[in-house]
Amino acid sequence: MIELYYCALAILNLTLIYASFQDVMTRRIPFYVWYPLIVVGGISTLTFIYYNFYTLDLMTNVIIMASVVTFYILGTLRILGGADAWALIFITIFTIPLFSSTVGDGVGITTYTNALILSAIAYPVYNSYYNSKPNGILYAPWYYLIFARRIVGKDILKHYGYILPDDKYVDTKTFLWDRQDTLKLVYTKNLIDNPEKYKEEIARYQKYDKIWILPAIPFILFITLGFLIAFFVGDLIYLSVGMFL
Repeated sequence: MIELYYCALAILNLTLIYASFQDVMTRRIPFYVWYPLIVVGGISTLTFIYYNFYTLDLMTNVIIMASVVTFYILGTLRILGGADAWALIFITIFTIPLFSSTVGDGVGITTYTNALILSAIAYPVYNSYYNSKPNGILYAPWYYLIFARRIVGKDILKHYGYILPDDKYVDTKTFLWDRQDTLKLVYTKNLIDNPEKYKEEIARYQKYDKIWILPAIPFILFITLGFLIAFFVGDLIYLSVGMFL
């Protein structure tokens, strides 16, 4: 029976890796990507529950259901991307057989917090590096350098992100709060996927020497890394706190 559980784990990892690649390359993950995982993972989890139903305590069930509902709500509110939410839901459900003794720690929640920590470190570090490359910018407010990315206008169709207005730099509060409402900004993915529809807009942006964008983070990549860390290492928050105690 354990072979079935590890088979589900292998498919989960392969699916997450493939979804990460799709997210990085196209920022689009068709739902059919999850089908093999749903079939094998569903059989694995249902089999485990059938043979171990009375060993799953109430707190375990509460944490599992609370995690699933939380991720679904975050996806509905667009705090998480749809594929990101599904990835976390599937991780929560389909790892029950392998984490049955420690599921109280919340594998899905641990994966999510690990992913947040990793992305919070990688996102500003990479933006700072990108913005400081040779022939890059000489000056910009620190929050632009850390949270935004300055690209060449002619490369607008090579970057996924939300185009910031081409006016003067705004203050910290406006940038960190108002500009984070990405629904009000132009998403380059729409231009990339519909070049004929946005022909005039693309031509206008390509004339610009430089454009500031808020990069769209391929979050499933960080979810995948967060899951692997959760599986092999544990909770990064717990480990970080433990280092100072």
